[in-house]
Amino acid sequence: MPLFRLPIHARALSVASAVATLCGLAQAAPNFPDQDVVCGLNTAREQQRLASAQNFAQPVAQQMLVNGALVWTAGSTAAPTLRPGDTVTLIGTGFGAGTDIDFSKIMIGNSRVLETDLVMYEQKLDILASANYETGKVRSSWPKDVLSWTDTRVEFRVPPHASKGPLKLQVQKRIGAVASLKKPGQPHLVIDPQQSRLEAPANPNCDVVSLLSDEAKAITPINVAVNNASFADMLKLGRQIFWSYDYGLGVAHKFKNLDWDKIFQGKTTDPYTRKVADPALLFGAYKTVAGQVPAEAIDNVFFDPYPQESPIPGFLLVNKQLTAGNTSNSGWVGYRYAESSHPLLGKGKWIGFNCASCHGYKISYSKGSSNITKVFPGPPNPQWTQRW
Repeated sequence: MPLFRLPIHARALSVASAVATLCGLAQAAPNFPDQDVVCGLNTAREQQRLASAQNFAQPVAQQMLVNGALVWTAGSTAAPTLRPGDTVTLIGTGFGAGTDIDFSKIMIGNSRVLETDLVMYEQKLDILASANYETGKVRSSWPKDVLSWTDTRVEFRVPPHASKGPLKLQVQKRIGAVASLKKPGQPHLVIDPQQSRLEAPANPNCDVVSLLSDEAKAITPINVAVNNASFADMLKLGRQIFWSYDYGLGVAHKFKNLDWDKIFQGKTTDPYTRKVADPALLFGAYKTVAGQVPAEAIDNVFFDPYPQESPIPGFLLVNKQLTAGNTSNSGWVGYRYAESSHPLLGKGKWIGFNCASCHGYKISYSKGSSNITKVFPGPPNPQWTQRW
């Protein structure tokens, strides 16, 4: 007999039995690596860093090559054109020992040239522990853009997210390490965050938390133009993920009986004060008001594909996980309905939250004779909490 046709008490027993079955069969998160156990100090690297800090020259760029061709020399007023994937070589002096020894970075406009290989692993969910973990199966990767770095020559690829100049190279020196609070007299060691949710990473890639020189030195910025035909589409998708996605949280919260609809409708109580829930007071939620937020925060947005399967692998389901779906406005900034597949209820839509909930800051200001209120993306929302 279909579940919805059973008497209420029978439905409750059926749901309880189904939950017990799901939880009994669900995969448990492994023990994550303990950085206090797996991490050891790389003394040779620390000695290299301190030695490099003793020689802090002013970085000077003298020439720039693009794909092996000379396109710029110091004093030139030309603005070379860069395209994603181009190999750029800077020749000069004072560039330092590179990103692993010094704290160095290259920027093209406001886009950082990545100095670290980025990897995304398959993610799963432990239902009982409400813990996400990763299996070690690589789903995607983004190789670093910095190719080589010496004191006189730096080579890098133009990243796919570059959109405008100028080109800047900056160096700070690592002059020591933050001390451990747990192990007096020793530096604080941390595991590579990309490895922290794997059960037994082959290389935890630990490092100290470096103390940096007060001074940073940089080359004179080089004017460049960027020709990136795919940037507009990339920007659109990035805005949608920031303002419109729910990160798979809606269905997970529904499964844990967190009812955002009741919270936003004032139909539940604050577990701390026992007063009627007030989203603005409890966790700094803002209403979605046209003109204060972009269209992506209000309009329906269809993701095909979803950035990740929904729900996150780990749930045992009535239907298959969704690989695409629609998200829609809940009336509150950063809190979105998203289509998903509930392990008991099947397909539906539930409210989860995204970046804009905690990194959207509502500011009112005057511009001429106009009074303007906007939710700015990026700055932390000072009233946001995880109380719920």
